[in-house]
Order: sequence, then structure tokens, then C-alpha cells
Amino acid sequence: MRQVTGHEIEGQALNLEIHAIGTPGSGGANSLFQFFKAGGDVQVGEIRFQEGTIPDAGVNGVTLEAVISVCIDQLTAYQAGPYANKYNADALVKLTEGRAALQQRTLDRIARGVEGKVVA
Repeated sequence: MRQVTGHEIEGQALNLEIHAIGTPGSGGANSLFQFFKAGGDVQVGEIRFQEGTIPDAGVNGVTLEAVISVCIDQLTAYQAGPYANKYNADALVKLTEGRAALQQRTLDRIARGVEGKVVA
């Protein structure tokens, strides 16, 4: 288990711990992340990313694009309601750009005929 601290602000975990579970896969990244209340005794969420290619392993987790899409949906809802602000708007732009970059990577892999295959 490895603790993820990127959500912390000035060393404060804001009542949430994130743990990367298991060992990194062949791509170098963990596929399971669990979220706990501070103290680590109550799990409040989990994200399981796809492990292996879909042709080889089937769908067994979510993609980065899917998780980013959920974040975009959440911020879009905030912007349509009483929590609209510049910070949410800025985050929406960056998340949308990030998702577009990942989608372009997939389109490029499809064009090269390597989507769904393990290649460098």
C-alpha cells in the first residue's frame, strides 16, 4: 500500500486518506485506489482502473477518461447551481483539455492499429 497525498493542501489531508493498493502493473501504475476517512478506519470510496488490455482481460475497471468525465459532470453541475465560481470554471477547462488529450491518444492508437495492444 502506498499513500497518495496529491489532494493535500499545505500538508493537510482534509479528513481523507487515499491509498494505492497492491503493486503497480506492467504500465507502472496501480489499478486500485481506496479512499478512507482520516485515520484509515472507514472506507468511503474506491476506484478500480482497467488492468490489461480489453481484448486480453475484458473490461475490469474504469479508464482515466471515465473518471475525468465524472469530475467534469460534477463541476458542471456546481457551475449550474449555487456553487459556481472561477475556480470551478478553471478546473473545468483543464479537465476538459486533459480528457481531450487522452481521447486523442486513443484515436492515434486506433489510427496506428495498436489500440488494445501492449506497445511502448
